[in-house]
Amino acid sequence: ARTGQVARGGVEGGDLLGCGQDVGFVGAREVGHHFEVVGRGVALVIGCATFPTWNTYPGLFAALATGNPVIVKPHQNAILPAAITVRIAREVLADRKS
Repeated sequence: ARTGQVARGGVEGGDLLGCGQDVGFVGAREVGHHFEVVGRGVALVIGCATFPTWNTYPGLFAALATGNPVIVKPHQNAILPAAITVRIAREVLADRKS
């Protein structure tokens, strides 16, 4: 029997992964991180006619996640899907602020 106590997982001996490696013993240090979102400019998302949401979502969500405002410019034949996306995003963000 080993002298160390398992911090998490409840597996005796520390073999949490089942591969013979000792991990998770008491005394292990946890490192904390602090992230702060800082916007760096304005994002422009241009949607296409063939896949209006497929191409719009990644740019829109990446910009919003990084704290940047977004201008959405859909193709003239794909305005409705982009407008619905923007409306729902605004509703979600408004709920988040209150």
